[in-house]
Amino acid sequence: MNRTSSASADLPAASVPEPVGRRGFPLVLLLVAIVVIAALFLVGWVPRLLQQKSLAAITEQTALSAPRVRVAKPRVAPPSTVLALPGSVVAERETGIYARTGGFVRSWKVDLGDRVAKGELLAEIDAPEVIQELAQAKAALGQAQAGVEQAKAALTLTELNLKRFKSLGPDVATQQDIDTRQADRDGAAANLGAAEAKTAADRASVGRLEELVSFTRVTAPFAGTITQRSIELGNLVTAGSGTAQALFRLAQTDPVRVLVDVPQASAQAIAVGFAAKVRPRGRDEAFAGEVKHIARALDQQSRTMRVEIEVPNADARLLPGMYVQTTMSVPAGRPLLLVSADALMQSGQGTQLAVVGAGDKVRLADVVIAVDYGADVAISEGLSADDRVVLNPAGRLVEGLAVEVIPAADAPAAPPKP
Repeated sequence: MNRTSSASADLPAASVPEPVGRRGFPLVLLLVAIVVIAALFLVGWVPRLLQQKSLAAITEQTALSAPRVRVAKPRVAPPSTVLALPGSVVAERETGIYARTGGFVRSWKVDLGDRVAKGELLAEIDAPEVIQELAQAKAALGQAQAGVEQAKAALTLTELNLKRFKSLGPDVATQQDIDTRQADRDGAAANLGAAEAKTAADRASVGRLEELVSFTRVTAPFAGTITQRSIELGNLVTAGSGTAQALFRLAQTDPVRVLVDVPQASAQAIAVGFAAKVRPRGRDEAFAGEVKHIARALDQQSRTMRVEIEVPNADARLLPGMYVQTTMSVPAGRPLLLVSADALMQSGQGTQLAVVGAGDKVRLADVVIAVDYGADVAISEGLSADDRVVLNPAGRLVEGLAVEVIPAADAPAAPPKP
């Protein structure tokens, strides 16, 4: 009994078989997970695949069918158009007033915003050095004038001596004596000429210094308004306008000028004498003006022509520097056709319009815009009144493409709003 029990106890534990149900459970879970994942994949992928096929079929069908477009005929523009352009107000005349002589400011008579008349005193300058130079120049002029009188007396004396020696005859006065007296007379005449020349130079110097002294009174060159004052009592001012600061700035504001840059398309239609309306920004009132000056040349950078409009401004309601909007009625000069700005197409070839021609096929027309009114544009070249223009053209319109036309009501030929 003991030997048998001992032998049974020595058998290894691995030789004991496990139950069948516990060993197959992980395999079942794995198979179930695989089935679930496959079902989820099919549920998500199959509808998407069907949707992609449906979209591809719709796209193919759309590509094969002719696109539908709305068309309208262009409108005839009126014979004259209202040209609306921005402008800026400048004074009729404006200048800086500088000192013509150096010195210290003794007094100033006008201030910012004062209206002055032509020749009115603006400021006074103390220039003692110039005054002393003027006194010295006057003394030199008196001395030169005295020298002229002396030279005249010497010339008279030499002429008498020459005449006397000539009358003595060859027995008393030799030819050498006569030649000597003639040389004395010629020298006295030259001295008189030199004295008179010095007198003229001294007189010019006195005149110059008198002008400088008169410049100590700074006056207005024309009637206007003081727009800037840059001096105070005791300021040292220097003559000239190179590096010196202006004492005042003076502007004539009645009338004023409005500077407008007219585009190249309308430059030839503008003429001197055209009526214009000027409306300051932010204000409802308008001022009547007239075109006074035309540059008659285009700026190389902006391709515009400078035009000056003159506007009366007695009540100073237009200020230099204002931003204004100007309107002018100008003749078109040539027949123009109006189309909607939404019909324009921009490409590498420039501005184009899609026109439906014979057989309802698209033709891309190169056009030239004469005037841009915002919602509408005026076409001067590349379009006829009978053309059918595609409105809001799609990006896939190409030359020769067949389209299905949806007619649009033709708009009346009314003048566009500026």
